[in-house]
Amino acid sequence: SGFAATIASSPFDVVKSRIMGQPVDPSGKPLLYHGTFQCLFKIMKTEGLTVLYRGFWPNFGRVVPRVITIFVVLEKLKASFG
Repeated sequence: SGFAATIASSPFDVVKSRIMGQPVDPSGKPLLYHGTFQCLFKIMKTEGLTVLYRGFWPNFGRVVPRVITIFVVLEKLKASFG
């Protein structure tokens, strides 16, 4: 389930990072992207679909230990308290 969640969320993480890290003009208006979907489509058009999975493995490496820990703890609680 952690793998599927990481696959589903990676493109949104990339888009969020691009929007938050974009330059702004002196009045604070964004210069590259005007919204989430515009950013997503512009990335796919100019850089390709695989760019949306940049950072997949570090993100996956962060999710897996948490999922494993939750699973083990829940199984121990279930065994202890029935």
